[in-house]
Amino acid sequence: MNRLDPLMTLPLRLAPLVALALFVPAAVAQEGPAREPPGLIGFSIIPFDFGPPGARALGMGGAFIALADDATAAEANPAGLTNLSRPEASVHLRSSDFEVELVDLNATLSLNSLNQARTGAPLESGSVAGNAFASSTDAVYDPSVTDLAFASYVKPFENFTVSLSAQRLTRFSGENSFEAFDDSLLDYYQTRQRIGLELDSVGASLGFKASEKLSVGFSVRYGRLALDATQETRADYLQDLELNSLPAGSSLQQVQALGILDQQVRRETVDSQDSDIDFNVGVLFNPGGRFSVGAVYKDGGQYEIGGETASFGCLAPLTTGGVTCEPQNTAAATRRVKIPDFFGVGVAWRATDRLRIAIDANWISYSDLSPFDGDAIPPVLSQDVEAIDDEVELHLGVERILLIGSNSRPLTLRAGFFLEPDHDGFRQIDSEREAFTLGLGTVFFERFQVDLAGQAADGESRLIASAVYRF
Repeated sequence: MNRLDPLMTLPLRLAPLVALALFVPAAVAQEGPAREPPGLIGFSIIPFDFGPPGARALGMGGAFIALADDATAAEANPAGLTNLSRPEASVHLRSSDFEVELVDLNATLSLNSLNQARTGAPLESGSVAGNAFASSTDAVYDPSVTDLAFASYVKPFENFTVSLSAQRLTRFSGENSFEAFDDSLLDYYQTRQRIGLELDSVGASLGFKASEKLSVGFSVRYGRLALDATQETRADYLQDLELNSLPAGSSLQQVQALGILDQQVRRETVDSQDSDIDFNVGVLFNPGGRFSVGAVYKDGGQYEIGGETASFGCLAPLTTGGVTCEPQNTAAATRRVKIPDFFGVGVAWRATDRLRIAIDANWISYSDLSPFDGDAIPPVLSQDVEAIDDEVELHLGVERILLIGSNSRPLTLRAGFFLEPDHDGFRQIDSEREAFTLGLGTVFFERFQVDLAGQAADGESRLIASAVYRF
C-alpha cells in the first residue's frame, strides 16, 4: 500500500479500535452472560490453588485425599474429619511468589493493524513489519503475596465431626504495557492492562462415620470473588496531520513535539464483586488399617461480575476519509466467571507405623477458564491463543516420623512431587510445571503442633506455616 495515500489506510488502522468498541455491546445482547471478549485479560493465567491449604499436605506434594487427618480435611476430603479425636483450632499462613507469562492480545491486534495498514496483509507470527520499534507482546506478572490461607475450628462427637473454616483461595495482581511506533505511517499504539483478583470463602463441614471402615463428608461454602481490572488500547496520529510538518521516517519524539491532538482510545474497566455458594463432598475407606482410599468432588462456584463499562472516543473529532469518531459508552455489562470444578481420587499406604506414602490423581476443569469456546477463536488471534482442555494432575508424597531426644519427641519429615499441566491458553507459552516440596513438623506439650512446608517450581514458589492447638 502506498505511503503517499495515507487516507486509504485509515479504515484499516481504525479497524481494531472500532471492532473492540462494538464487541462488548454485541456480546451482552446475546442470550445469557457474555464470554470474555478477545483482548481482555483471561482468568486462565490466575494461579488458583486447588490443593489442600495446610503445610502438612503441601509437604507431601498435595497428596492428601486418602489421608485427610487434620483440620484441612474440610477442603482436602471432608470425610477425613472423622480421623480427628479431639477439638482443635488451626491457622495456616501462606507466602507465594509467582512468575506468570501471558500474551497481550490487544498488543497483537495493534501490531496487526499497523501491518495491515502498511502491507494489506495480516501480521505473520513472530514478525513486526513497518515499525521503528515495538515492545514485546509477551508479558510477565510477578506478584508476591503473603496472607492467611486457612483457619478452622473442629469439634468431634461420637460418630461425626463438625468444622467451621475460612479460606483464601487466591489473591493475585499484575499489570503490563505495550507500545509500538511505525516510522513509515507515523502511527503510535499503546496498550495497558491491569488485574487484581481475590477469592475468599467461609464454610461449614460435616464428617460422618458410616461404619468402622467407611466415612463420608460434606462441606458447604460461601464464596466471594472481587475483581478490579482495566484494559486500554490507545492509537495516536491516525489522521496523519503530522505529515503536514514531518516526512515519513521521522522519530516518535519529533512527532510528539508537534503537540497534535490526534488520539483514539478504547478502555474497559470493571470493579465488582459477587458471591456464590458451592460445596465439597468426599468419601474415605480404610479396609484393613494399612491402606486407605479416598475420593472428593469440589464445586468451584460461579460468579457474575457486573459493572463492566467500556468507552471509545477521540481527543480530536475524526472526520477525515469519511470515518467519524464520536465518543461512545456502553451500558454496564456482566461477565460470568466459573471457577474450575475438581474431582480427585487418592490412595495412602502406611508402610510402617512411621512411614506413609500417598498418591492422588486430580481432574480439574480448566476449560471453564477459557475465553473462547472451541473453534470460536478469532482468526487474527489463532497463532497466539489455543483452546484450554481439562487436565489431570498427579501428586505423590511421603512422610517419615523420627523420634528425637530422650523424651522421644516426634519429628516428621515430608517430601512430595506433582505435575501441573499447561493450561494458560497461549499457544507459544508452555506453563507446565514440575513442583517439588519439602516439609517438617513437630508437636510441643502434646497439644501444640507446628508444620512448615515449601514448594519450588519453575515460575512459582510457596511457603506455608501451620499451627494447630488441640484442646
